[in-house]
Amino acid sequence: MGRAKEEGLRRDELMQSAMAIAIRAGSISADCPHETPIDLLNPDPAFELAREEYAKGLHQEFDSQTELEEAMQDAFDSTGQECGACAKNAAE
Repeated sequence: MGRAKEEGLRRDELMQSAMAIAIRAGSISADCPHETPIDLLNPDPAFELAREEYAKGLHQEFDSQTELEEAMQDAFDSTGQECGACAKNAAE
C-alpha cells in the first residue's frame, strides 16, 4: 500500500475516533435510522471533551492535541444538518 493511501486511511480512522467523542459529547447525533451523523450545531462540548480527555492521557491514537482537533473538525465537516433519506421520507 502506498504512503498516500496509508495516510488517508489513518486520517479516516482518526476522524471516526473524533466523531465518537463528538457523539458522546452530544454535539453530533447518531440516532438516525440510516446511521447518518447529524451535526447538532454546537461543536464546543465535543472540543472541550476531546481536550479534557486528551489531557488525561486518553486518545493516544492522536500524535498531538492539534491532530485531535483537526480530526474533530473533519468529523464536523463530514456531517450534515439532516439525513437526506429521512428528509425524503418525511416529504412523502
